[in-house]
Amino acid sequence: GHSAFSPSSAHRWMVCAGSLRANLIGVDTAGIEAAFGSVAHDVTEEWLKTGQEPLWRVGTAMKINEFEILIDEEMLSYVEESVTRCKLLPGTHLVEYKVDFSHLTPIPNQRGTLDFAAMQPRVAYVVDHKYGSSPENIVYAENNEQALIYAIGLDHGFGLDYWFEKFILRIHQPILNHYDEWEISH
Repeated sequence: GHSAFSPSSAHRWMVCAGSLRANLIGVDTAGIEAAFGSVAHDVTEEWLKTGQEPLWRVGTAMKINEFEILIDEEMLSYVEESVTRCKLLPGTHLVEYKVDFSHLTPIPNQRGTLDFAAMQPRVAYVVDHKYGSSPENIVYAENNEQALIYAIGLDHGFGLDYWFEKFILRIHQPILNHYDEWEISH
């Protein structure tokens, strides 16, 4: 179900076109941190879409691949940090929104799902939630290929409505207390 040109692997295929084939035929080797991130994303999405803290989910678990991930108070507190930062952004909010960037690829229907965006005339915020806990996996906003593709997709889909002049890319890594931001002009 993923695009061949997956935004989350853009850091790889932008520098090595051969990785596209390997990615399509390879086995998914994502570990428990990826499973934890998937569950945290799901909780974040629900909270942002409903506007309500999903307390009912505490004590429940989700199965991702072979991992069963418990949703606990600690996860909710990390999710809350990202949710709060998103809610404060001005403009029209998009949550788990599919952007199309097919115009950049030789394959049609290439899309990616951005975690969160806030749009207003001339400015768009693109937020990517990361829930990994390893300090060596800190992600930065500057020149972040994944976030840049989401910005291009937003511009492609909403540019005529908002006339974006700049994009502010944000990375939220609450477990590592890491919040990064980078601005790029159109």
